[in-house]
This record gives sequence, structure tokens and C-alpha cells, in this order.
Amino acid sequence: MSTTVPRTVRVATFNIHHGADPAGVVDLERTARAIEELDADVVLLQEVDRNWQRSGGADQATTLAERLGRHHAFGAALELPAEQRGTGAREYGQLILSRHPFSAVGRMPLPSQGRSEPRMLLRADIEINGTVTTFAVAHLDDADAGARLRQGEAVLRALTGVESVVFGGDLNEDAEGSAHRLLTSVWTDAWRAGGDGPGTTFLGDDADPEPARLDHLFCSTALRCTSARVAVSATGVSDHLPLVADFTR
Repeated sequence: MSTTVPRTVRVATFNIHHGADPAGVVDLERTARAIEELDADVVLLQEVDRNWQRSGGADQATTLAERLGRHHAFGAALELPAEQRGTGAREYGQLILSRHPFSAVGRMPLPSQGRSEPRMLLRADIEINGTVTTFAVAHLDDADAGARLRQGEAVLRALTGVESVVFGGDLNEDAEGSAHRLLTSVWTDAWRAGGDGPGTTFLGDDADPEPARLDHLFCSTALRCTSARVAVSATGVSDHLPLVADFTR
């Protein structure tokens, strides 16, 4: 008689605020330590800088990957000219860090509203314990609910037909938002499946002082979320907290 051992993968999503704490002090090593403590197989990051003076001109994607010994894929949502001659163009977007190599990586722009900040979907196929899962990350519009809904629709279209999916990121809305409701009509909200309490991940800032559950993880029906937690140990690293969840197949 054989016994099937569940295949478990730990995934985290974290808006790192370009390595800046709520006071605006940038310390990427502090960010790296917080990510390391999550002990996640795959980490989905938002607000990652490349070549910005505000973050010391660092290539944060490469720096974090090398510091943590991870495979990585970066996708720029926003690209701007260099701030100084001799430096690279500025990029700002999402980063996937993984203990396991990628078998495929893709980037897709998401619909934007007027002159608002561009948004994009970054995805990577990763084989873990003999099974390939697609991990995807996005950072949705911060001002327009209609734009967020259209972006959520685009995410679902992009991942339609993919059996094993974990999607996460900063949706800039809580579980009552239209994009969140759309995503949970197809996928499982990890916090509802495995979390306890309010699940607050955004700590508030001058523009929006109310704490909220803005950071989310979802999985397709091929996966099951067995636990989810907010990593409160990372308080003070960013204006968000990481959300961590375990998934089995």
C-alpha cells in the first residue's frame, strides 16, 4: 500500500517599498533579512528599483537575488530615462525570487487608466517536487477601482488554462474590492482558506492612514492552501508586511 506525500510549497508576497521603511530610510540589507526570515520557496515582490537615486542607484533585483542565493526574474512596469549621465535607465516593477530554477518567464502589460502609473504581470513557471506551477505577481492601480477590475480581468485571461497557479501581489484593495471578488470567483483566497484574523498587511501612511488587507495570495483549484500568516516580524521594514502561505498539491 503506497502513501502519497503532499507536495508543499511556501510562497510569500511582499511590497518592499524600494527598500524604504515607513520613514523613507532605504536599507536593502534590512529588506533582505526580512525576506530570508520568511523561509519561502518562492517570493513575489513589488516596488523593486533599478538605477534610482532614491535607492542609491542599486539594481535591487540582482542585489537581492545574489544576497539570498536565489534564482530571479525581474519585470519593469515603469521605465524612465537615467537620472544621471553614465547610469542606466530607471526601472521599477516586480521581482520573483525562487529556490528552484525557472523553466519559463513572461511579462505582460496590464491595462492602465489615463496617465496613471503603468502596471504589469510577471509570471514564471517553476518545477518543484516534479510538478510545474506558474507563479505570477502584479501590483494593481492605486487610485481607480475600474482600472483594478480591468487589470484583474487581464490577469485571469493571461492565466486561463493553466492548471497549477499561485498569483499574488499588492491589489491596492481589500477583500470587498471588485478585482478581489473577481479573482476569488475563479481562485481560492489563501487568507480565507488558511489565515486567521483581519490579515492586515498595509500599515498606513500619510496619504492613507487606515491599515488594510491589501496584499493577497490566490491559488487555482489544483492547489490547496493549508496555512497563511502575516509576517509581523517584518514590521518597520516597509509600509507593508509580507503575506506567507503554504500550498499543497
